[in-house]
Amino acid sequence: ETVDEKVEFTTDLSAWAGNQTDNEGDVTIKGATLTVKSTTTINVYFTTEKAIEEIEVSNNVTVSKVEGKENVYVASVQNILARNLDQAYTVKIGEDEVTYSAISYAYTNIANDDTSAELYNLSVALYHYSEAANAYFGA
Repeated sequence: ETVDEKVEFTTDLSAWAGNQTDNEGDVTIKGATLTVKSTTTINVYFTTEKAIEEIEVSNNVTVSKVEGKENVYVASVQNILARNLDQAYTVKIGEDEVTYSAISYAYTNIANDDTSAELYNLSVALYHYSEAANAYFGA
């Protein structure tokens, strides 16, 4: 069964928009995926001509080259707990930075008019799940 209607959602999530500073002009975000199981994993795909050795990461972020794709990398954060879904993670590439969180992924889907109702509603639910976890754990 498919979902045809988007739930009503009026919360402004723009504070969680993924952030990119592109001072050198050689980094492009290509997309992101989110895997939700007992913990959450974020994958942000980007292109750069920098060598992987020039890429710095923060808080449990790993970066690897995407096989078979020239200059395409994936920054991954695994094992994100529910209370940390709104925590931002940063990848620094030369003078450029990409900052992203699980709620950034939700924001992107909610803000995009072309997002399917199923993905939109799932993104709204992810936001509410994050808020409930923060309330429960006192974050």
